[in-house]
Amino acid sequence: MRTVLKTPTPQVHAWSSRVDDSKNSVGAEFIIMEKISGIPLGKVWERLSGSDKMKVLINIFEYQNEWASVAFSRFGSLYYSGDVDTLPADYLYIDKNGNQVNNPRFVVGPASHNEWFIHGRDSISCDRGSWNTVVDYRKAIAHREITASRSLPFPRQTLLIYGPRPLYLPTVEKKVAALKCSLQSLETFLPEDPALLRGHLWHTDFHHENIYVNPEKPTEITGIIDWQSTPITPLFDQPLDLPFVNYDGPDIGENLEIPVLPDDFQSMQEDEKKKVHKNYMDKSAVVAWRLLLKHKNPAYYRAVLFKHTPIGLTLELSRQVFTIGESSLRTIYAEMGEDWQEYAPKGSDMNPVPCPFNFSQAEITEIDEDEEATASSTRIATQIQEHLGPLYPHKGVIEHENYEEVKKILGEIKQEVIEHLFESTDDIQTFDSQWPYKD
Repeated sequence: MRTVLKTPTPQVHAWSSRVDDSKNSVGAEFIIMEKISGIPLGKVWERLSGSDKMKVLINIFEYQNEWASVAFSRFGSLYYSGDVDTLPADYLYIDKNGNQVNNPRFVVGPASHNEWFIHGRDSISCDRGSWNTVVDYRKAIAHREITASRSLPFPRQTLLIYGPRPLYLPTVEKKVAALKCSLQSLETFLPEDPALLRGHLWHTDFHHENIYVNPEKPTEITGIIDWQSTPITPLFDQPLDLPFVNYDGPDIGENLEIPVLPDDFQSMQEDEKKKVHKNYMDKSAVVAWRLLLKHKNPAYYRAVLFKHTPIGLTLELSRQVFTIGESSLRTIYAEMGEDWQEYAPKGSDMNPVPCPFNFSQAEITEIDEDEEATASSTRIATQIQEHLGPLYPHKGVIEHENYEEVKKILGEIKQEVIEHLFESTDDIQTFDSQWPYKD
């Protein structure tokens, strides 16, 4: 990233990925690297003017544009050749001028992205790459999720509260059913645009705590950190929208008109005015980002639009079915199946291709009931977050001084849910086993 793609990453002074290396006197894998100067972008982003935010977006785009300019020969993760047993391909990547580049120092090996390890996935036997084709790469993901769903306990969730009806309760059968649809539809749903299928090395956790800026000149990026699980995946699988632009509204699609404040903005109450102004600034940043992509890197822009289509959403959700999302995924598949002509890609004869899946009436009924149950589970999760407000344990982390208070409130909420929704001992025990907020 530093030498070829000119991205300001921390300079590595010493490292070892092998405990058995005779040169490793530490006795463990280690890395010693430069401490990036500056402060996280998150400390100043909300205070920046619109023009300064635009300067930051342009700087970020220039880095990402470089990442998109190099297309790798395989999908997986980048290694030094001596660290994996993978044989090198005929070339490592194609540069921005279309030249095949072979650098013997590097090889594309097994995927190291955290989705291959998190929630116990590191313990299962599955194809971890590298892969020569997008189809092989995506099939490996589906089979990984099937194996994980069949052999590992499901991760607890705080985005929705699981439980017996009227709440949603995940099962192996439902997760596998969603993933079988994913496999059946894979080759139909992959984008036809070859630019979206090329493999790029990309930062997958690009939030504003990983981007450092000069505190004296916050439009100047001093470094980008947290590269340890960087994958090489197709452009359509990369996180292309910037997560720190917290726009709270529907996707703008291709509507790139500059937002305006409402006519009654000045007469609003102060709290409402702040909320409306923040949404205006956030939407303006999204529009600016999309305009930048459309005019400077059209392939990148097409990938963003594709990700927000129903087909793009199925490809996104199917990567994490073991963790969450099988109910939503099956709902989308069922809706597409009912109105296939609206979604069907065109075949070589320019006629719509056949629908790759179908559902029985019993399956449709189950999917509809699960959709309603998922909405109930999501609603309770949202109510918990709203009730706790600033005390809500984002990512499961609670400040020590707030622990007892939050524990007490969550216990009270849990009891209220039980009293309101469940009567039988079995239902209460099932709900208790799924409650995510354990001591």
